[in-house]
Amino acid sequence: MQEIKTVANRHWNSFLTFYEVYTLGSFAKAAKQLNMTQPAVSKHILKIENAYKLQLFERNTNKISPTPHADDLYKVVKELLSRLNEIEKKFQEGNPKREETLKIITAAGLAENWLPPLFMEYNKKHPNIRLSISGTDEDIDFNTQDFDIIIRKKLENNNFNNIYWRDFEIGLFASPGYLKKHGCPQVPEDLDKHKLIALKKVNSFILGDMDWHLMLGREKRRLPNLEFCTSKLLINAACNDLGIIAMTVDHPQIKNRGLVPILQQYPNKKVQTYLSVQKRLMDVPKIKKMIAIFRKNTQEREKTSK
Repeated sequence: MQEIKTVANRHWNSFLTFYEVYTLGSFAKAAKQLNMTQPAVSKHILKIENAYKLQLFERNTNKISPTPHADDLYKVVKELLSRLNEIEKKFQEGNPKREETLKIITAAGLAENWLPPLFMEYNKKHPNIRLSISGTDEDIDFNTQDFDIIIRKKLENNNFNNIYWRDFEIGLFASPGYLKKHGCPQVPEDLDKHKLIALKKVNSFILGDMDWHLMLGREKRRLPNLEFCTSKLLINAACNDLGIIAMTVDHPQIKNRGLVPILQQYPNKKVQTYLSVQKRLMDVPKIKKMIAIFRKNTQEREKTSK
């Protein structure tokens, strides 16, 4: 048993990475699939090769070719993953009355401002299922982070299904104090003369590129005067007369704190949000129940907008 634990602790993530490289036939494609850098993928493969003194792939400029060792390892890992999926499904279905936990990762702003009513509805209908919500504006490591559902922009990953939830409309806003001091831009090109506040680029994974004011009226992206890692900090900066921000138009703090919309004669940017679920988990009851609540919300929003 101790030997099994040692192998799992040392090499489990590397075996999962190897599985994707072998399946996709590419380090670059595996990196994209796992939301990792290509050097990180290479490091996992080298870890296995060094540990067992063998070569898994023949590498050349344009492609990789699996060795017989890789063929053998792939069969073992594939069988192991298949067995684990079967066991997990049995556990999920075996005792529906036990308390379960549904783990969700989403943006901090979504978790704070738009999702609570849906989570409350879920909790009311399914009191035996605990909700664990992680509101983060950092990127996601699919190898190490434990989750059932991601709520964010569409996830380009073949292992996931994306269920559409809703659009968010992104407008431009500034404080009355800032506009009094610097004037109000009348056309997109005027933004070149203004102080612009943006989200750090690493945070664009949640809703996509919200900072469209950096490109509006330009072919080359403007450099922001200030960057922050959360929407809350972005709004605080705008309220302190520090510049212009791009933000969802129905964000409660926009109206509550008196920010003023600008360049309203130009169409706002729209971004779509989805529930992303691993395909192998789509039939898990606790996940199906959450998907049903979000689909109902989507239908209600569509009826209201007609």
